[in-house]
Amino acid sequence: MFSDAGMPRTAVLSGIALVACFTATWAIAAVLDGGWVFGVNMISDLGVSTSFAHYVFGWGAILTGIFAALAGFAMSAMREGAVGKAPFLLLVFAGVMLMLVGIFNEHTAPHLPSAVALFVAVWISMIILAARDLLGGERLFGCLNAAFAVLNLILFVLTPLPLFEALGVIIFMLWTLMLSYAILKGTDGYGEAQVTEDL
Repeated sequence: MFSDAGMPRTAVLSGIALVACFTATWAIAAVLDGGWVFGVNMISDLGVSTSFAHYVFGWGAILTGIFAALAGFAMSAMREGAVGKAPFLLLVFAGVMLMLVGIFNEHTAPHLPSAVALFVAVWISMIILAARDLLGGERLFGCLNAAFAVLNLILFVLTPLPLFEALGVIIFMLWTLMLSYAILKGTDGYGEAQVTEDL
């Protein structure tokens, strides 16, 4: 799994697992809480729920963070140079921050800086990939990365914080799926061709 040949498979599967894990975590925790409202409550409110939801959210965020870090590590291992590795190492950092979000709930001091660092790291990664792809002639993924980055900024400026957080997480998951697809496709700068043969 961690051999050079296995890195594309590790990256793709970890990216998909990240999305599946947090989607399930979010949905199950919201149902268990019973009072959580999309766009009104912060997602992190589930981590301090009086119901079993706080366990689901905490452990789910930790597991999702592990998948994010693993995906970022595998993606960075397939690239060379600072520009090639930086956006994916930021994904590793974001995964670690998500683990801290799961470990420390919103009533503790480390939670807020960890959550902010998570969003900022992902946003910077989108910008780096957008600039790299557009300058390198990869228009499709360059435009997608740019669109995700700009949309995040617009939502941050124009929407209430709870709504921005929820939509920002959804964008993060869609972006991760885009990265996995780019690797499967063998897109230059992301992965190697014919990854599907190893899956």
